[in-house]
Amino acid sequence: MNNELALWLPLAAAVVAVLYGLWTARWVVSQPAGNDKMQEIARAIQEGASAYMNRQYGTIGIVGVVPGFERELPGSPPVREMGCIGYIASHEELPDGRFLLWLLGLERFRILEELKAATAYRQVRVKYEPTHESPKRLAEIRELRKEMRDLLPSLVELDAPALGQFADHVADVSDAQLIALACQILELRSDRKQEVLEAGSLSERFLMLYEDLYKHLDVHPGVEDLDPDSLN
Repeated sequence: MNNELALWLPLAAAVVAVLYGLWTARWVVSQPAGNDKMQEIARAIQEGASAYMNRQYGTIGIVGVVPGFERELPGSPPVREMGCIGYIASHEELPDGRFLLWLLGLERFRILEELKAATAYRQVRVKYEPTHESPKRLAEIRELRKEMRDLLPSLVELDAPALGQFADHVADVSDAQLIALACQILELRSDRKQEVLEAGSLSERFLMLYEDLYKHLDVHPGVEDLDPDSLN
């Protein structure tokens, strides 16, 4: 008898909890929404919470595998100490169940330690390390940054209307976003991207990518002869 009670009491308590939750939800929904001002505040809170949660679930940490250990994937090979926080711009599920993600790098972090976790993915404790730069130093390389904005769209294969729109987009993005776009357009190797990520300042990253841009133009001659005004 005691064994039967031990079995049924938890089940009964669970049923009561579910019923109470349903009743509470119906009671909350049935309450007046309030005056116009209260409803406006409620909508603003809901929109803000939704935007926050979308960003939280759309942002992941990206870290590269230490060169030479790629064959240990999909296991737990050693990874680089510094990684990048990336925003999932779009994704596509592959036939084998994996996902192809298009990520936009936001800022970098340094791994302090790996945590023990009973999950399919690895968890780490990190230190956020934003890249600092003085406005004066960026101003000193203003022409270099402008030249990159002018030339990068010409390296993308798009029809004329789409190319013009893309050029307008490149002209408006922030310096950090321009650096992320340059890494993708120039198809940099993972080790070079890591070097750019670990650079001490935005200006240092620009100088590195400016060098990579002209190496790319050496391999693809003729692009530098385009009139940048034709892209706008």
